[in-house]
Amino acid sequence: MRVFRGRLAPLAAERLSSAKRASLFGGDLSAVLSANAAWVASKGGSSYFAQFAGGQKPRYLIIGCSDSRAPIESMMGFEPGEAFIHRNVANQVLAADVSVGSVLAFGVGALGVSDIIVCGHTECGGVKAGSSQADNGLLEHWLRGVRDLNVEHADELAAIESADGLDAKLRRLVDLNVLQQCLNVAANPVVQKTYAAHQRPNIHGLVYDVATGSLHDLKVHDKLDLPAPLDTGYL
Repeated sequence: MRVFRGRLAPLAAERLSSAKRASLFGGDLSAVLSANAAWVASKGGSSYFAQFAGGQKPRYLIIGCSDSRAPIESMMGFEPGEAFIHRNVANQVLAADVSVGSVLAFGVGALGVSDIIVCGHTECGGVKAGSSQADNGLLEHWLRGVRDLNVEHADELAAIESADGLDAKLRRLVDLNVLQQCLNVAANPVVQKTYAAHQRPNIHGLVYDVATGSLHDLKVHDKLDLPAPLDTGYL
């Protein structure tokens, strides 16, 4: 067996004894590997996967939440090769995030996806954290956009909370967050240039209900009031 002789960053190495370092990279994955073997068998064996060795041409690019209760491939019925997927806390599309920017650049510019779906979900912990008064530490920078939505839509959200309770307010904030991230996708330079040249991709917003398993289409084309820069720019 070949050995990778990598190094931990010096500070991390100081904090971990040799024994702790060994246990850090240990643990039992037999259940995961057994499930993988069963999945391969369910597809008819390794011959099924040979078709994917030559590359990918997915139709969809999905930006979803990292929440374990929102399994994107399962809820949307995707098979291997059908969707290019990016996930993060509260399905954010931030201009300063190199990760999501790279996904959009590669998915739209190189793979040529025709549809981008931003998918949020009910009971989103990130949205809850971004709407609370608590100090969320390092998450505060990441969830600044959610806090901004709270301020921008304060009157509407307060009215909903007063009439229907906190859960209804958070459910509406989940919708607003998805709509805002759809706008952020539309503002991405690669998306704008590609749409100007090829009239793609189409942008969609969905919300997954973790209590029922159902997807709700926000119909963003009917609800978004596009600001002037998007009307007069590449689009």
